[in-house]
Amino acid sequence: MKNAMGMMLTGRHVGAAEAKELGIVNEVVPLVDLMETARRWAKDIEACSPMSIRATKQVAYQSLGEANLEKSMQGQYSAVGDLLKSEDFVEGPVAFAERRTPEWKGR
Repeated sequence: MKNAMGMMLTGRHVGAAEAKELGIVNEVVPLVDLMETARRWAKDIEACSPMSIRATKQVAYQSLGEANLEKSMQGQYSAVGDLLKSEDFVEGPVAFAERRTPEWKGR
């Protein structure tokens, strides 16, 4: 957060290597590999339960303002509640136990 705030307040630009070092980007690749890499990231995300992705994003974004981990974990996150009551929540462990790819329903 300190690095991001410093950049926002000063307008300082960073190159790709420094952005990776700061954790702003996950991966730096040559331009020729950009689309292949982006598609790989998308495919990896797409393989996950859409409800899990939604819950993860909600918790990450809504807990940014809470410095205390215990307090952030006590937050009310509707997407987590939806996930815990979903068919996908059951499908993940069942697919794992049956050694097959999960068939996410998004509900």
